[in-house]
Amino acid sequence: MTDEFGKALLEIYTKGKTKIKLILRRDNGKSEVRDLKKYLQPYENFEEIQKNALKHAKGHVLDIGVGGGKHSLHLQKQGFKVTGIDNSPNLVKLCKKRGIKDIRLMNLFEMNFGKEKFDTVLLFGNGLSFGRNPSEMKKFLEKIYNLTTKEGIILGDSTNTRKTNRGLLAYKGRKQFKLRGETNGKVGPWFTPFFVSENQLRKIIKETRWKISKMYYNKLGDRFSVVLEKR
Repeated sequence: MTDEFGKALLEIYTKGKTKIKLILRRDNGKSEVRDLKKYLQPYENFEEIQKNALKHAKGHVLDIGVGGGKHSLHLQKQGFKVTGIDNSPNLVKLCKKRGIKDIRLMNLFEMNFGKEKFDTVLLFGNGLSFGRNPSEMKKFLEKIYNLTTKEGIILGDSTNTRKTNRGLLAYKGRKQFKLRGETNGKVGPWFTPFFVSENQLRKIIKETRWKISKMYYNKLGDRFSVVLEKR
């Protein structure tokens, strides 16, 4: 898989190429242009659901799928010890340039930290759905369980596509659909996104060693964040 998304963000940050956009295309012929600068935005522009969840951060924080590094940078500035990981070489390079002290290139599904344990794990940017489907999501949550301390927590968010009428993610009566991205004229492969809904999350969590502690919702009710604690 190419690293065009990471390359585009790196160029925006290092060369000021603010006209670079992300074009998302759906398999129904629709497309949507997104401003990549949002992945670099400061805390003031974070979603309220993320701000609320971040209030629960504690101890050593692991940011899985660090992206442009905005959440890691915020917590680092607040005095937290933060470790960020991503499988994009360009995003890792970008985060180093932005000042994240501990940033590592790592496959998100093959995480290995030896004996190192974390107190808080971030799964933002629809990161609760990193598992790609309910079965893999349960395995992913179990992996995180073993990476965290006794009082470890997860802070994550997701989009409820059955409730949203906004843009490409609107449900439109289909259980599954495909998306692909385009930046700098380079088109990525089709992929089937998995966005865990609140109802799905509650069912999945019951079959794990985690429990829901807090949930926060946006005003439209189609985005939510969650705080997961160990049972």
